[in-house]
Amino acid sequence: MSIFNRLTHEVTRWWSNYYRRQFIAATNNVEATQQQILGRILASIEGAEAHKSLGINANTDWQTFASKVPVSDYKTWHPWIDKDQTGQSGALCNDPIRRHQPTSGSTSAIKWIPYTGEFLAEINRALMPWISEMYADHQGLRRGFHYWSVSWIPSDLRKDIDENVNDDLNILPWWERLIANQYMAVPSTVANATYSDDTLFASLAWLVARKDLSFISVWSPTFAINLIEELKDKKDELVQILSSGHWGDRAESLRLTPCPRQLEQAALLKSCEDPSQPEVLAELWPQLALISCWDSASSQVWADQLRAMLPQVALEGKGLWATEGAVTLPFAGKFPLAVNSHYYEFMDLNSSDIVPAWKLEAGMEVSPLLTTGSGFLRYQLSDRLLVSGHYNQAPCLEFKGRINGTDLAGEKLANESAQEIIDDYYRAGGVKPVSLLAIPGDVMQAAGLGAQGRYVLLCEPIPGQAANPGGLDEKLLQHFHYKLARELNQLAAATILVTPNAYSIYNFRCIQRGMVEGNIKIEPLVLWNTALNAELEQHLKGIH
Repeated sequence: MSIFNRLTHEVTRWWSNYYRRQFIAATNNVEATQQQILGRILASIEGAEAHKSLGINANTDWQTFASKVPVSDYKTWHPWIDKDQTGQSGALCNDPIRRHQPTSGSTSAIKWIPYTGEFLAEINRALMPWISEMYADHQGLRRGFHYWSVSWIPSDLRKDIDENVNDDLNILPWWERLIANQYMAVPSTVANATYSDDTLFASLAWLVARKDLSFISVWSPTFAINLIEELKDKKDELVQILSSGHWGDRAESLRLTPCPRQLEQAALLKSCEDPSQPEVLAELWPQLALISCWDSASSQVWADQLRAMLPQVALEGKGLWATEGAVTLPFAGKFPLAVNSHYYEFMDLNSSDIVPAWKLEAGMEVSPLLTTGSGFLRYQLSDRLLVSGHYNQAPCLEFKGRINGTDLAGEKLANESAQEIIDDYYRAGGVKPVSLLAIPGDVMQAAGLGAQGRYVLLCEPIPGQAANPGGLDEKLLQHFHYKLARELNQLAAATILVTPNAYSIYNFRCIQRGMVEGNIKIEPLVLWNTALNAELEQHLKGIH
């Protein structure tokens, strides 16, 4: 291991410790910290067109702020984002917008979240204490190479966006980015490949080439599992690439990315029958010390599978992060609120009361509202959180799932989107849609149908009308994160089941979950997390 590699890690560790001390100090005085952040954000938006009618300014206290500003969502800010995107700066805030980051939306297929310098600084104040904590807890991270998954963008959007959107390191200040680039396992230029599949392959090639890989950070554990399973499917091509140092047929798409050449790792791949086996992975990456990914709620079963594939490697759950902002970070064995990042309020899901962060009590089930340097005020995330305790004065929060919608592999599909699809098929005629079923991978696997989750539109035929609907997957592919999950092989193609027994199948699922038949309400989108009905299972086996 080179001295330069260790030195850059030490610089990162030293600087992240500075943020760690700041965070710990903030957890000891949450109310004062939060009110100071609110004042700073209100100063940054004062005079901006989107907020003029609210009657707030930099001196507005938190009680007045809560009384004057309504709870919001993306639809609230969409008109002002449109103005910023078409060249009218300052519609949302006075700080210039650096980029618009795409993500999935509940009322639109794509949301464009504005990132300002102040917002990026807020994110950095959550990221760096977490990095400091990882360096402290896992000594192996202080050497070797780290992999941080890129911000995956569907292939057909890549030509229309700024290259900064594809590079996660661009949330860092330039000099932090310069240091971090020295120990990144995968060149950031892989994100500029023409196609998602080429980005995925190039990432895998570089990871295999790094025998001194020490850290992997991904969001969904299913992504890491699929990446490992690709070792078997792409083994011959990887051997050829690592032996020759040339991208072959992918050269044009990956023209901005150097190709790795690593004869020792190529020989290891070539010599084994299945490189996805734990003993081979341990030989490929003998210094791998930590994997960071989601490990709660619907991700728990996949995190456990990933642990089994890499039993010698520690796995740590991520905090709650959204494109719109950071909520919690892993710290001291807990998930405390990122109290010195944004201004936070929480809706009590039992009483619907809204309380500031310093008034949260253990046992409350809440949904977060974010006020950030991007110009979003009281922006509600559709996440259900349990207040599990405190770190100093900072509330600790456990992710329990989405309030509405489904999220099998990071696709974040909302009820509104499902209802739009149901309405489309109903208007087209031939069938009467009942519900869009989200079937997780563990349920599919238990039925012998593979490990990928899948969406099924459950429909009844309409007597006297031709019933031959199709195109469900194409409709869902219009949604940003669903498209990514499909491109990254995390979900199987959606399908439609037309049967006179549609309602019986839906009721079967509800009764298995303990519902009384007379009280069953048809929802546009449901998670099927029980055993499959026999007819539904037979349909899925027919297309498997």
